[in-house]
Amino acid sequence: MFTMRKYEMLGFFIISLISIALALLFWALPSTLFIDGIRPTTDSLWQVGKLMFFSTLIYTIIEYFIFGHDFKNFIFAKSATLFIGPLVYIGASYLLHMGLGNASFNSHVITYALALALGQYISYYIMRSEYNFRLMNEYAVLGIVLMLTIFIGFGRSVDSFSTPIFRPMKDYQTFIKYQT
Repeated sequence: MFTMRKYEMLGFFIISLISIALALLFWALPSTLFIDGIRPTTDSLWQVGKLMFFSTLIYTIIEYFIFGHDFKNFIFAKSATLFIGPLVYIGASYLLHMGLGNASFNSHVITYALALALGQYISYYIMRSEYNFRLMNEYAVLGIVLMLTIFIGFGRSVDSFSTPIFRPMKDYQTFIKYQT
């Protein structure tokens, strides 16, 4: 139990470091079909949520090999962080943007940290309480695969503007880029 609590608290910092490392790695890597599917292709909130999802997924896999196999509800509990973190970040960022008119970089960083902390706490609470019902881990895996599919598909088709429907928009993209 102590190991789980320690890794869940450290997870907040480790996931943040993984996010920074992934962002720098994605920035340095050339564009490929696979990389464009998992990296943030724009600066939108959904793409930063995708970065949080993949960072948390990497940390979840590491955690599973350290102590996760000792808990029957580990995958279900960690799926709470995988789903709640990005959704809370995106929702809170939109609310801040609407409330303040124009949210700053600092408000997005604070929202990111709060969403990640909330997700880690809920995950810890679920594991500690040992909630367990039939097929919950299987549903969690199905949800994780669905989120992976959505994020990768969204990254490949919409944000890369490489599909045939977006090719006429190249001139419009350049126009928008220089209108600030």
